[in-house]
Amino acid sequence: MRARPQVALPQQDRFRPKEAGLLYQTLRYLSPRVICADPAVLDAVAAIATQALPDVPVQAWTSEPVPPQALLICNADDVLPDRLQHLPDHPLKVLLAGPHEHKAAESIWMRVAASASVKMSIDYWYFGLLVSDPAFKAKQHFRLR
Repeated sequence: MRARPQVALPQQDRFRPKEAGLLYQTLRYLSPRVICADPAVLDAVAAIATQALPDVPVQAWTSEPVPPQALLICNADDVLPDRLQHLPDHPLKVLLAGPHEHKAAESIWMRVAASASVKMSIDYWYFGLLVSDPAFKAKQHFRLR
């Protein structure tokens, strides 16, 4: 994988250039049908997603039902384990931004990644990806550095 996309990413105030590049690559790789972003990161995610996946709708992640095969994106310190427990039973991916920004975010990341509903977690420092899919029989954790 390249460190940065060949296209110039739009200006936004949430993600640093390296994080924006990783988010761009992650979105391109996962190719979700819908992106639901927490209101705290919605504008920044929408700016990057429109270049990475122009045909994929980006909407706010609120208490409304989450569509199937959606990618949920939020800050690690905004996610509470009980918020993730109310997610639907269909396969789901959650991308947490900044799981290592500070001790509280790291604690939340570790607690959420260890929860029973998460079957696979991938920690790649600036982001953490949680996958809740019954197709995964054994719990798996990957750390990419």
